[in-house]
Amino acid sequence: MAYWPCFAMDLSTESRCFQDLEPKCQQMIIAVGIITKDTPKQFTDFSRQFPAGTYVLFSSKGGMLDSGLMIGKRIREAKFNTIIGNTEYSSADCLSACAYAFFGGVIRKLPPTAHLGLHHYYSKTQVLDLEQQQRINQSLIRYLEMMGIDPRLLEYANSAKSTNMTYVTERQAKEYKISERKED
Repeated sequence: MAYWPCFAMDLSTESRCFQDLEPKCQQMIIAVGIITKDTPKQFTDFSRQFPAGTYVLFSSKGGMLDSGLMIGKRIREAKFNTIIGNTEYSSADCLSACAYAFFGGVIRKLPPTAHLGLHHYYSKTQVLDLEQQQRINQSLIRYLEMMGIDPRLLEYANSAKSTNMTYVTERQAKEYKISERKED
């Protein structure tokens, strides 16, 4: 059983190999841990030196939705690719806010052992009224469309209560255009 880090996201680099990548082994940004309010700035600062086409490997249980969206936008601006993978201390999961960061990849890879999980968003500090929920939904739909993902994915995500997780299958990844190349 893998140990799950419950600390703020740690960023490092490592050469990793995956069967369906070309080239098979590449230097990647490794992003492990919880996405916090500070993670977007840390990610932006850390990733500046990397060229377009670099893969960002995620292993995260999630975190703050807004921060996940900001990371995803930075990934797209930098023309990075994304993949879900494990580390020595974490499993190949990208859940909740991590999924939205993952969606920023120009090319998105979901290895067979990876788990991409979504649920209905929530706030730990306040109860969201209907108007706030509608604004968030509209913002998420625009984001998904910008990333080339079928916005129906949001309906699927919202089908899971905030305390549960629903996992994207290989068929759904294709149907919702998650694991396809987004041409810029």
